[in-house]
Amino acid sequence: MDVLQKFQELKYYFESSVQNHFPDEKMLQAFEELENLLKEKQTASVIELMNYKKLFENASDYIFILSEDGTILSANAAACKKYMIPSNEFINTSILEVDASHNKDAIMKNVEELLRTGSTRFEAIHRNRAGDTFILDVIAQKIIWNNEQAYIHVCRDITKQKNLEKALNDSELKLKKIINQITDGLVVFEKNGTIVIWNSGAEQITGIKKQDAVGKLFYEIQYEIIHGKYKDKAFIRERFDEVVNKSNPKVFNALIENEILVVGKGVRTLQSKNFHIDLDNGNQLFGSVLRDITEQKEAETSLKELLATKDKIYSIIAHDLRTPFNSIIGFTDLLLNNFDKYDRERVLKILEFINLSAKPMLDVLTNMLNWVTAHTGHMAFQPHPQSLKLIIKEVIEMMKSSAEIKNIQLNQFLEHDFVVMADVNMLQSVLQNLLANAIKFSHPGRKVDVYARKKRNFVEIEISDEGIGIDEKKKQSLFMVDYQESTRGTSGEKGSGLGLILCKEFIEKHGGEIRVESSPGEGSRFMFTIPLVVKEQ
Repeated sequence: MDVLQKFQELKYYFESSVQNHFPDEKMLQAFEELENLLKEKQTASVIELMNYKKLFENASDYIFILSEDGTILSANAAACKKYMIPSNEFINTSILEVDASHNKDAIMKNVEELLRTGSTRFEAIHRNRAGDTFILDVIAQKIIWNNEQAYIHVCRDITKQKNLEKALNDSELKLKKIINQITDGLVVFEKNGTIVIWNSGAEQITGIKKQDAVGKLFYEIQYEIIHGKYKDKAFIRERFDEVVNKSNPKVFNALIENEILVVGKGVRTLQSKNFHIDLDNGNQLFGSVLRDITEQKEAETSLKELLATKDKIYSIIAHDLRTPFNSIIGFTDLLLNNFDKYDRERVLKILEFINLSAKPMLDVLTNMLNWVTAHTGHMAFQPHPQSLKLIIKEVIEMMKSSAEIKNIQLNQFLEHDFVVMADVNMLQSVLQNLLANAIKFSHPGRKVDVYARKKRNFVEIEISDEGIGIDEKKKQSLFMVDYQESTRGTSGEKGSGLGLILCKEFIEKHGGEIRVESSPGEGSRFMFTIPLVVKEQ
């Protein structure tokens, strides 16, 4: 019974009780005003209830009124249409009959949340009568329905949204996989320098892990790994500002090369190219593609050396071998044509010239053969313990005749009979070339000395002469094949220029180094190191 009806009964009872008396006018007026107010209130409530019912029926969301045990007390038209179930069939069935998640634990958790707080929000998977499933965003609220506690569930289909999110997540996952499978390094950073992407390629190239880079400032990471003359904070920051401020368009087109120091790999050559990404609302990201071109640079250097070697060999064949042959042929023609006319002394002199021409030619051929053999991989490096004193003695014996022609004295000074780990053929070639040069550039009547002394785990061998010396410019290119030029000796001896280059290669194969100290007119000192065999204590 509603309030207005109850009031009208009370009024009738009151009027009946006082019908034989005169009622108070003011009380009757109050009763009248209260009755009118209740009538207005009831009319408003009916209108409000009709509006709620209209909203309930016309809502595009699927609305259910459920009892405490999940029984459907009411379902709006949208729900009936979505689930393909008439309203009269929906009423008094359980909401669990349309559930397609089969996850009772999750359902009970949502129910407990609703009972505890009076409201909750969750996602559910339902099924219609045709068997189609869909994902719902559900807002549940405790209400009073027909004077009893109930729950209203407002459901919205978010299947398309969830599928879109899944597609987007799948797309992002694929993009991440693609980015991480790129062998080139990919770094993306914000305008302030904060790194947001650091792929596996960047990890491999720089040696810096993703977790140690993302969130850090790009220019600080650059300073950490860069090596050489460009390791300067101010310079690096200036180049970074040019990128993010776009003040120098050239930085987005140029391939930039730098050296970086990578833990476990040493110095590597890095090539990078900058780019920018324009986002919505004027926002921007910036990035750099990194590539390790160390092997490529080494290949370019090898190719350059190979081309220089080819040119050098052509030069040797064309000039350094042809000239001695011309001299030998010229002198032999002279002897053949005048054999009966020349006395013994003149013939001996001509034979000395022939000998002087033939020996450098043999040196040239030997060096060229060693050079080609070494560069075609046919010369095996086979180091064994060797007596340095014995090897030096053998080489000096081989060089005596060349020294005697110019009246040059060969001396050796060894601190001990060192045992070195060396390839005997390569070490002999080095000593022979250095002694030949010392004799070639020494004036007749001078001396050439050979020294050997311990230097940590190496033996340093020195060959010094009192010859014409070498100027500073020439010293810079002594061991470079593409700049090497042969210089005639004090008696006009000609060489190929390959000897010193070959010496450097053979010494470096042993893990040693070669250097020279010289000044014009003051002779030269060539020093190189060979590993010492250290006796175990």
